Amino acid sequence: MSEKRLMKHLPRKQHLELLYHAKDIVSHIESEKNYSCFYLKNGKRILMSYTLSTYQGALESSFIRINRSVLINKSEIVQISKNGVLTNKGENFIISRRRISEVLKHLSFNA
Repeated sequence: MSEKRLMKHLPRKQHLELLYHAKDIVSHIESEKNYSCFYLKNGKRILMSYTLSTYQGALESSFIRINRSVLINKSEIVQISKNGVLTNKGENFIISRRRISEVLKHLSFNA
């Protein structure tokens, strides 16, 4: 397993708490240029000042990257197809062609 990416600057206490509880409270994370927007299960949004790849390294056990701009909580995925995933809230996210085999393998689904 690769070494976790270190954050250039130490995040604030709120950031660390959010990352620690992400599996339970975050549905997905979307990239917004050099920022990441955390979408919480209660409907709130939190903008964080690190890139999506930084969070991908920190949350790799409970989140999976399905395309260039989305990390999704594995526990939120209800259904998966060749071109997307459906979440508990009924949101549909597109899986990029390059990542489909990795996503299927990681989630133990067969194409």
